[in-house]
Amino acid sequence: MGFIGLGDQGLPMATAIAEAGVPLHAWARRPASLDGLGKVPHQRHDTAGELAAACDIVCLCVRTDADVLQLVDQILQDLRPGTGVANHGTGLPGNAVRLAQLCAKRDVEVLDAPVSGGRPAAEEHRLTTMVGGPLSAAERCTLVFRSFSRHVVHLGGAGTGQTAKLFNNALLMMNQAAIGEIVELAAELKLDADRLAEVSSWAVPPARRCPC
Repeated sequence: MGFIGLGDQGLPMATAIAEAGVPLHAWARRPASLDGLGKVPHQRHDTAGELAAACDIVCLCVRTDADVLQLVDQILQDLRPGTGVANHGTGLPGNAVRLAQLCAKRDVEVLDAPVSGGRPAAEEHRLTTMVGGPLSAAERCTLVFRSFSRHVVHLGGAGTGQTAKLFNNALLMMNQAAIGEIVELAAELKLDADRLAEVSSWAVPPARRCPC
């Protein structure tokens, strides 16, 4: 398993993979980023292409679609037919489809597998991973994804994982807006906002809370 993107969220994800006993290969544009892996077992590579040639699956956790496409263009010739690429960053569904079509020319399967929960959830292995792409590839990666996730859900073909993440983000923003309005109303009614938040957390059944 290769991992590129050892940032705020990617580093604990990669660490979880290694701690689960999966042989981890890592490369970073800034070599100093590799030091964050500490003493967890891993193989460092000098180039992204060298990593790609050594792995069955390459996970990417970088900032933008442009970064993803640039990296894949860089490593595509080094990926062996039958290997896979999993993109854990958040992007557009159309770009996920474009990436899948690009890699299909090399018989490489692509999963758009964005995650929700942020660094705290990554460190506690309770991310939610929303997966789009071939079912066969999703099944092959599920155990690895579960090393850092509480929930792993396959939504369908290429782009569906990113679509689900966009819906997830929209719901989160709507919830935040509603919370702001309630806090303002509580202040007008002279209610203690902290105590109100405490009561509300008790009142919402766990199954109804957002897994973001």
